[in-house]
Amino acid sequence: MNTSDQVRAFAEKHYLVPARQRRERSVRIVVGEVQRALGLQQRTPLVCAALRSQKFLRQAGVELAQVEGPPSGMSPKVAFTFRFAHQAGDAIFEDLDALRGIARDAFALQPAS
Repeated sequence: MNTSDQVRAFAEKHYLVPARQRRERSVRIVVGEVQRALGLQQRTPLVCAALRSQKFLRQAGVELAQVEGPPSGMSPKVAFTFRFAHQAGDAIFEDLDALRGIARDAFALQPAS
């Protein structure tokens, strides 16, 4: 696994998966935090490129919503905000969750007479 793949895998595991589990609509990733966590030095352009890449956006199912930081876009202070791409089945599952338990009383066990 090359360094760019490591950056993408780290971002997915430590940022995207937890945010999805919390049902957040977006997640913010700061380049310097990823660099520090992976022990990378002088690799800011690589981290920025990996997080900005179509490969990452596609495999993670996210859209790049916002980039904050210096105009160069290549700084440890750069923060990417990713929005989770809408999944076709999401609305269906939300609708089904709303129906959960609706017939509870109708199917409740009646005591034997």
